Amino acid sequence: MNAPIHFRNHPAFRFTGRLNVLAACLAIGIATASARDPGTGDRLLEKSREVEEQVSGFFHDTWNRVWNSDDFVGPRGRALTNMSTNLRERDDTYLLRLHLPRHDVSQASVELGGDGTLRVRVPASGEVGAYEQNLALPAAAKDGKPQVETQAARHLMIIIVPKAPGAETVAGAPSAPAATPATPLPAPDADWDRRMLERMRIMRRDMDRMMDRAYEELRDMPGARRFSGSQCYASSTELREENGRFVVRCYIPESLAEQAKVTIEGRLLRIESTGTIAAGSAAAHMAKAVRHIEWITLPESVDAARMTVERKQGMLLITVPKADGA
Repeated sequence: MNAPIHFRNHPAFRFTGRLNVLAACLAIGIATASARDPGTGDRLLEKSREVEEQVSGFFHDTWNRVWNSDDFVGPRGRALTNMSTNLRERDDTYLLRLHLPRHDVSQASVELGGDGTLRVRVPASGEVGAYEQNLALPAAAKDGKPQVETQAARHLMIIIVPKAPGAETVAGAPSAPAATPATPLPAPDADWDRRMLERMRIMRRDMDRMMDRAYEELRDMPGARRFSGSQCYASSTELREENGRFVVRCYIPESLAEQAKVTIEGRLLRIESTGTIAAGSAAAHMAKAVRHIEWITLPESVDAARMTVERKQGMLLITVPKADGA
């Protein structure tokens, strides 16, 4: 493994200000329209800023309510930590939103590798261990620089990655059936897990509707299609301590749960999800390749040999007993 627990600060990749990054990247995509009709370009940029901020706020507020509501916390108490991801692909950029409660996102570092892998690393902070996420972006520009906005009070990161010139557009993606498990996975046993999966489904639907409504208002404007796009990946992971063991629930698309690989090295839990998933509004006709890796630092030493992984519809249930004497 490539030393995922070593962190370096990258000041060039850290920004503050809630609209700085979105404004900069949307302005690039709208430049052509603005040149032809400055009034149209200004209106499109203003609307784009407004909608993207609404979607980011909705993403944050939804997860904040989930992780703090009595309905979801229940008798188990609050999670030690949790992480939520939403990736959207547009004609000329990828837009990634990360909600990392209890982590200090202002200390995060972001790198884009030459192979198109986006790496987000967040160092340990207080009682919360270090966290790393890698996400493959196949059409990312090899020399592209991620634009990063951190909202520390919200524990929210917004990362925009430029795509390579001439990269396949969302609308032009090839038709392909999304992969499904060879044998259907069992449904989650717990009501809590079923409610969580339903909440994620509703959130993705509502985020798409927000974007679709805005696009309908502006669809005749040159450049409007650039800020629409489609969601192509979403996940959420939580870590809890229960009866002398650590329990990780990783909510991911079902087609990825079957093939996901889970390993432990020391206190570092690695979850790798690779496969194809349905994406876009025409889910039956489009599939996206996904490679997503998470590294979660467990709070104490564990007995890796006794780790168990249960694969359910839309989730992994990972249980790791603490080491004797921990």
